[in-house]
Amino acid sequence: MATLTPKNFNIASPTLNTLTTLYTSNTNAGSYSILKNINICNPNTTTAGTVTLYVTPSNVAALANNVFLSSLAVPANASILIDSSVILNANAIIAANISLTGIVINISGVEFIA
Repeated sequence: MATLTPKNFNIASPTLNTLTTLYTSNTNAGSYSILKNINICNPNTTTAGTVTLYVTPSNVAALANNVFLSSLAVPANASILIDSSVILNANAIIAANISLTGIVINISGVEFIA
């Protein structure tokens, strides 16, 4: 039976208007991760922002067909919590692009390392 280990995949503020890798799943063949929660926080008290999140398989560029969240509006001084169950095969990537400096993205889930 697979042993799944809970893990905080990332908690960071991506670079403004730049595709930023937030998490790369284990590269061992047969390994996988399950994305469970995404918490997006905009601590700016006056300005809203947007987040675009990509989930890509190994060695695939973050393009329109890999968008998980597209230009999600994050109101000023607000947080958004998203529950999910996305399977990430070995070496898959989660990347983000933000439109406002300071937006923080916290991603958690579980990992199985083969």
